Amino acid sequence: MSSPPSGLPVSSSQTTTAITAAVKAMRSPSITQSLRLGDLNQRRVRSSPVPSTPTRAADVGGTRDRLTRHTLGPRRDGSSEIVVESGAMRAATALTLAIIAGLTLVATAVGIPPTLSSVGVRDRHPTATFSAPKSDFASIDVATKPDRATDGSFLSENVETTDLLTDSEIQAGRWAHERQLDPGTYYVMLHASPDFDRCWNLDQGGYDPSCADGYSSVLPLVVPRPASRYAASTTVLRFLKRVELRLVVKPLGDRLRYRVCYRLSTKARRCVVGTVDGYDWNSGASDTLSVTTRGLARLTTFTWFVGARAVAAKRVRT
Repeated sequence: MSSPPSGLPVSSSQTTTAITAAVKAMRSPSITQSLRLGDLNQRRVRSSPVPSTPTRAADVGGTRDRLTRHTLGPRRDGSSEIVVESGAMRAATALTLAIIAGLTLVATAVGIPPTLSSVGVRDRHPTATFSAPKSDFASIDVATKPDRATDGSFLSENVETTDLLTDSEIQAGRWAHERQLDPGTYYVMLHASPDFDRCWNLDQGGYDPSCADGYSSVLPLVVPRPASRYAASTTVLRFLKRVELRLVVKPLGDRLRYRVCYRLSTKARRCVVGTVDGYDWNSGASDTLSVTTRGLARLTTFTWFVGARAVAAKRVRT
C-alpha cells in the first residue's frame, strides 16, 4: 500500500475506517441494483469476426443494462473473441477504486501532545507533573542527552531509564520514580497514547483532538551531588617508622582526589596526594596513604584537603 501524500503511514484503524465506509457504499440502492443485473460481470463469447461495436442496449435477465462489446482479435479457428462488459462490472470497478482511495487517506483529526509541566528531584528520585488527557498509556524517559530520533523519541544509547506510568499516576498527573539517579544533568520527556475507545472518531477517521497523543517537550533535570561526610584517622607504625593516614568519605559514587599536608621539624611543608574510589552514592569509600616519620616533629598535625577546603585534621605523636 502506498503512503498518503503527507508521508505518514496508514494505520490499521484508518484501514478499518475506509473499509467500513466502502461497505456502507456497497449497501446503497444504486450500487446494489447495478450488481444485481444478472451474473454478467464479464462474459466471453465466441462468434464470427465482427467489428468492434459501440455501446448498445441489451436485455439481460429481463433487465435493461448498458453493455459494451470489445473485439479482442481473431482466434486460430477464424472466430473472434468478444468481451461483453456490463454496467454492474463498471460499478464494481468504481467501488474498488473508491476503497483503494479510502485506504490512502490520513485522518485529519489528531490528538494533542502531552504536556510535561515540571520536573524535580527528591533524594535523587526524579519527579514530574504533567497532563495527558484521555490517555490509557504513558511513559517517562530520562536521558543523558537531549538528542532525539525522527519519531520524537530519545536516542536509545542515551536513555538512562524509562518508567511506565500507572493509571493512577496518569489520572493524577504526578510521578515520582522508584529509582535514584546518580548526580548529573539529565533530560526528561513524556510519551502518551490515547485511549482508543474514548478517543477514536469513526466518522472522522481520526482521534479526538482533545486526547493526548505523542511526545511532550523536553525539560532538563539536574540531580545535585549529595553532601559527603569525611572522617580521618591515623595509625603510627613505630617499628616501621611510618604513619598511615586514612580518609573515609560517605556517600561517594565516583572518584575523589584529595591531599594530606603536614610540616617537618624544619617547618617545611609537605603534601601527599591520594584518590578515594567510590562506587555507590548510598555507600562510603576509603583510602589510606603512608608517610615516613623521619624528619617529623614529635607532635605533627596532618590536614586533609578536598580541593581548597580542609575536611579533616589529626594531631599525632610520632
